[in-house]
Amino acid sequence: MTVVISKDEPTFRKEAARLFMEAAHFSIKEHGSFAVALAGGQTAQKLYVTLREPYYRDRILWEKIYFFWGDERCVPPDHQESNYKRAYDELFSKLNIPVDHIFRIPSEITPPFEAARTYEKTLKAFFNVSNTPPQFDLIILGVGEDGHTASLFPGSSALKEQEHWVVAIHVDALGSDRITLSYPVINNAKRILALCAGESKAKIVREIFLKDLPQNRYPIQKVKPVSGEITWVFDALAAAKLPPDISAIAIHV
Repeated sequence: MTVVISKDEPTFRKEAARLFMEAAHFSIKEHGSFAVALAGGQTAQKLYVTLREPYYRDRILWEKIYFFWGDERCVPPDHQESNYKRAYDELFSKLNIPVDHIFRIPSEITPPFEAARTYEKTLKAFFNVSNTPPQFDLIILGVGEDGHTASLFPGSSALKEQEHWVVAIHVDALGSDRITLSYPVINNAKRILALCAGESKAKIVREIFLKDLPQNRYPIQKVKPVSGEITWVFDALAAAKLPPDISAIAIHV
């Protein structure tokens, strides 16, 4: 585990973009391509805006990247709340990413579990696997104030899913249906980049790392790569209440 604390929001965005670029370079050098599962939310959206800046845009081999999603709301792809639309508007459309390199969750399919099964078939075909979970080069995750990540929410049946790689859930608190990758896929990733920024996240960040609290109390705590690595990136506000032992090992930028 690596923990990075950025001094402010601009530095946070640049550090997230740097780590994305670093992971892409490593994977492309290693096996010629880079398969990444994107996150939703405002933090990920800021990352997309940063990645299209000339410094990153001109140093990344975009034509060798294949884009997937960690989760999606059950809305059409042109809906304002669509994670796909946000990535398309802020990144893909600016960089002319080939259509056949974009594998969005077909969230318009109903009922939602059919959309989940369809996306699972997409993963099986792309990664050429049938029984073992696919292995992403990078999965980007956010952290909610309730400790959720992707669309794995506290109390959800999806937290116990071991058979299916993609599941459909209903989030009672939000009154919405969502589709999400399950832990077997997330924890099989080569790299995980967990991004968390803002003062409102300070309390949950502290509780995630407190040793005297149950280590599986929140969904994000069950993100434990089997053989890969996880890098946490916080801004100073989100990291303000980190336990001293974690702050001591953090990299400050």
